[in-house]
Amino acid sequence: NQKRFKVNIKMKGMLKMFGKSKNKNLIKVMHYEGLMDFAQDYPCTIEMKDDVFEIKKIKPDATVILPKNQIISFEALEEPRFMTKYHNVNASTDKGFKKYYLIVKYISKNNEEKYIAFWGTVFEYGKFLDLQKDNQQSNSYTL
Repeated sequence: NQKRFKVNIKMKGMLKMFGKSKNKNLIKVMHYEGLMDFAQDYPCTIEMKDDVFEIKKIKPDATVILPKNQIISFEALEEPRFMTKYHNVNASTDKGFKKYYLIVKYISKNNEEKYIAFWGTVFEYGKFLDLQKDNQQSNSYTL
């Protein structure tokens, strides 16, 4: 009975340690490009909230807020397609695992179209696709 109690305590601690997050909208990613105060391949979190897209850098803490009404689109791509489309190179940094990119296109304060790119693993790719699907603009129009 005492052994069983210790195992239960350890399991609860392990669940916390491996980040069973209460917030299902929070996605842990690596910043690739687009934010000047964030280094390339630096860990951060992204989250779509009601009216803003929030990006948080981890240690030192910094938060970037992108109002939802400035976002043009979300695009999820595998690394070779991202490199070809955004960098005109057919390259991959594949070092034993595939990278998947989330590209957030938006209109800046200066009214310029820009983008921010993040990358993650196959685990995050499903969440990237959900963001893309849930935030698509309507393709309907009037003639």
